[in-house]
Amino acid sequence: MALLFNRACSVTIAKPDGFFSQKPNAVVVTDLRVQFVVEKTIGEQPNTCDVVITNLAEGTRGQVVAKPLYVRLDAGYDGSLERLFTGDLLWGTSAKVGADCETTLELRDGDRAFRYARVN
Repeated sequence: MALLFNRACSVTIAKPDGFFSQKPNAVVVTDLRVQFVVEKTIGEQPNTCDVVITNLAEGTRGQVVAKPLYVRLDAGYDGSLERLFTGDLLWGTSAKVGADCETTLELRDGDRAFRYARVN
């Protein structure tokens, strides 16, 4: 039961110039409530991930629902986070739920490449 105590989660949201650019364009969410569901498939459809972040700042909410975005989800225990998902934003929205504001992000693994691919 002690392993459930120090859970941690990190969501990194970056513009398409990527995680490797020198410009600071990423938002890292670490200390807010984050709910997520990751579905991995063997088929030809992209893997999916739904992320709900509670009480993001108003300026950040506007940034994270605008496409195109790369999103990286890491979770685990303090000091030992593992990458669970990396993908593209399919759509995002924010809504008021009671006193909280929930930002919902629907992600797909390689979605932009999947949608715009061509076969010759």
